[in-house]
Amino acid sequence: MASEKKVKAVTVLRSDADFGGTPDTISGGKTKKKKKKQSIGMIEKPLFDVVKQFDKATTAYRESHEKSNAKKKDGWILDLPKNSSKALGKFKIPFNPFG
Repeated sequence: MASEKKVKAVTVLRSDADFGGTPDTISGGKTKKKKKKQSIGMIEKPLFDVVKQFDKATTAYRESHEKSNAKKKDGWILDLPKNSSKALGKFKIPFNPFG
């Protein structure tokens, strides 16, 4: 039975008589990484770090909220200060202006 590995590229070799002897890649191969403007990269990384931290904080709050709600009827209201402070503790903004 044939191997089930994925083929990345197929190279066809030609003789000197046909097309000058240069190999042709039919499909696949390495894709080039798109270049970004440096100024956009300087904005993107810190912004993305803040968004990741915000996601951690909201996830922590949501989990605490659901846990409080499951324990008691309207338990989320009673545990609102505790759940909020727990979520804010997870929200740490990394700030490094030089990298």
